[in-house]
Amino acid sequence: MKSRDLRTHHDVIISGYTISPLSTGKYLHQFTPATTDTIYQFEANSAPVLVNGDRYNIGFTLKPDGRRVVEPSAMGKADSVNKILSLLAAKQQSSDDFAENKAKNDQRVTHQAKDGYYWGKKVCLAALRFDDGGGCLSRILKGNWSSLGALHYLKSRSRVSFE
Repeated sequence: MKSRDLRTHHDVIISGYTISPLSTGKYLHQFTPATTDTIYQFEANSAPVLVNGDRYNIGFTLKPDGRRVVEPSAMGKADSVNKILSLLAAKQQSSDDFAENKAKNDQRVTHQAKDGYYWGKKVCLAALRFDDGGGCLSRILKGNWSSLGALHYLKSRSRVSFE
């Protein structure tokens, strides 16, 4: 599940990518998007992780001092994403995390449904929009990963409770 502090920028064109050694033995990687002067940074090994001119989706946290620290596990090339493979991976992950998500939902949601299991209003609405072909998958993916477990469950049910 992603951190609530993690922000996401999609389709960032990398420019000015530099790698500088730190006293800790790690290396500071810095870059700016082609469209702004904002500096993003992260610590990693000396091997280059990004390529100038390529497009990436990046996840980062905004520190109190104004630094934007990129989470290396939340970076990926934007122009080489296979949407079908991504959907299948998300479905598999939601299936794997189903028990965990159900337990979290049981702790968080107290309402008693009359016609099945109640996942919460936001999850039900998102799942129905996706079922209706409203392009809701990207909205679900940007939100809480536990929604995917709920989506998997709701798609297998014929009725959903909104009470």
